[in-house]
Amino acid sequence: MESPPLSVVVPTIRGWPFAKLVLDPLREQAPRTGTEVILLDASGQPPPSKDEVGFPVRWLERPGASVFEMRREGYGLAQGQIIATTEDHCTVAPDWCERLIASHAAHPAAVAVGGAVENGTPGRTLWWAAFFRTQGPFMPPIPTGPTDRLVGAANLSYKRRMVERLGPEDGIHIDNLDMPALEPGEVLYADGGLRVAHHQPTRLWRTSVLDFHNGRATAGKRRERMGRQEWIRLGSMGVLPLYRTLRTYRTIRAKDRPAGTLERAMPAVAWLHLCQATGELVGYASGPGNSPSELY
Repeated sequence: MESPPLSVVVPTIRGWPFAKLVLDPLREQAPRTGTEVILLDASGQPPPSKDEVGFPVRWLERPGASVFEMRREGYGLAQGQIIATTEDHCTVAPDWCERLIASHAAHPAAVAVGGAVENGTPGRTLWWAAFFRTQGPFMPPIPTGPTDRLVGAANLSYKRRMVERLGPEDGIHIDNLDMPALEPGEVLYADGGLRVAHHQPTRLWRTSVLDFHNGRATAGKRRERMGRQEWIRLGSMGVLPLYRTLRTYRTIRAKDRPAGTLERAMPAVAWLHLCQATGELVGYASGPGNSPSELY
């Protein structure tokens, strides 16, 4: 059986109908491009009917799993020549599948291709702050071409050969920490026209908690292999929130955004960086705990 040109892996801890947000934009383009869609669901809620989804989706129930565990499992199950991932709170552009396939075909040396992320919930200052903190470097415009840093799981894809180098499934998998090293002649490639919209309309307390868990999960993973860079990061934790806040401000100044949003968002940006750093301290001290299961 011929493998599909593209597989899209989506983990969710919230299940249906939350997953409609990510699946609806794929309803027409996935069948049109022969794309395989795999959704792994940890919610424990009843899955939707085929009529509710509207197109073929491989829906796998994984009660209690984290998005990191499910994403890693999905990579192993995917049959596509290209394996992409996005999140259950993202909406992909109408040409996303076609553009992914074309971008990988045009750049055979690119073992990973990432795109840009737009703010899908621009209504409040807090939502802008959360978006600036997490997705700021990948807001449009981003340069198209080889790069040393790609967007995270919101808009990321790999050639099959890259995924096949992964070791056995063991614990949580975080793409920018756990993907294999590049081999000679391989590159990471950013495509500025490859876009998704990120939706996070949460309140201050919930956003703060999510950033704490994000920091703890990431640092807990780094704790498994403490090297020079990790010790430097840990040693500078007292000034890291301030440094990251200033870096966010410098980064966002060059991005497309409504006038005044950056300035109004900066106090919340600083607070969220502090929440993340607090989570990192806990993660370095005691590991990821239950934080991976709290993230979506």
